[in-house]
Amino acid sequence: MKPCAFVGQSLSDHIRGCLKVFETFTEKNKNYFEVASRRLNAALEKTVAPEKIEEMARLAILFHDVGKAYNYFQ
Repeated sequence: MKPCAFVGQSLSDHIRGCLKVFETFTEKNKNYFEVASRRLNAALEKTVAPEKIEEMARLAILFHDVGKAYNYFQ
């Protein structure tokens, strides 16, 4: 798998690229959110709806590089 971030790439471009990779993955794996929901529900002994899994995944993508917003990295 190739990296999603490149030298000289802006943080916003990186985030958009990561979201595109995620969207491509979920298009190819239509039941991903149902499977993830079922497994998290068992592990956490709570109910997390598939829609919430998708929302959490998108937020994780948005914030996974929050440290790169620092001027040093931009």
